[in-house]
Amino acid sequence: MRDRAPAAVKNRHGRAHVVVRGGETTAPGRLFGSIHFPASGVNGHTFDRADTDTSCPEYKVTAVRVAAL
Repeated sequence: MRDRAPAAVKNRHGRAHVVVRGGETTAPGRLFGSIHFPASGVNGHTFDRADTDTSCPEYKVTAVRVAAL
């Protein structure tokens, strides 16, 4: 997929439309999506669990499929 291409990220929790950005810091087969922009819908793909002692949220890790739009 080319840099700045529109894509759909899907998993069992939903679907988000994003713009692909290439980089050298993310390993092949992995992606990063910022959860700080609610309009992207990325945070909806993760769990809302938290540690019961500290209330720290669970790391936001999940399997997804990425498809060009």
